[in-house]
Amino acid sequence: MIPSTLCGCEPCRAGGKTGNGALLAGAEKNIPVIGVDTDQYFTMPEAQQVLLTSAMKLIVPGVFNIIKDYAGGKWTDGNVVGLGGLAPYHDWDSKVPADVKAKIEELTQRLQSGELQTGVPSAKP
Repeated sequence: MIPSTLCGCEPCRAGGKTGNGALLAGAEKNIPVIGVDTDQYFTMPEAQQVLLTSAMKLIVPGVFNIIKDYAGGKWTDGNVVGLGGLAPYHDWDSKVPADVKAKIEELTQRLQSGELQTGVPSAKP
């Protein structure tokens, strides 16, 4: 698993307001963590030293595209599914091997383009 190659352990993945306790516990026990929803490096400074990255909802480009579609007469009502991505590695940047960064970037691009599918539906049926 990629994270294990970085730190010799499996990082805890938690975040958002409901997962902040897990991020704080990771900081307390010096266990690498991965935040979620936003770049938690900025929202949870107490966990910065163990925060590897955050899985982010890319809200700004999503809202921009909605406004652009509405202004261009292309907006249709319904659920909107946007892109996701990873936050920078911040304090961990020098610890993440270049080949891991390249693979993560490749996978991110393939996911965002739709070439790579997760198999998980974007909305409940």
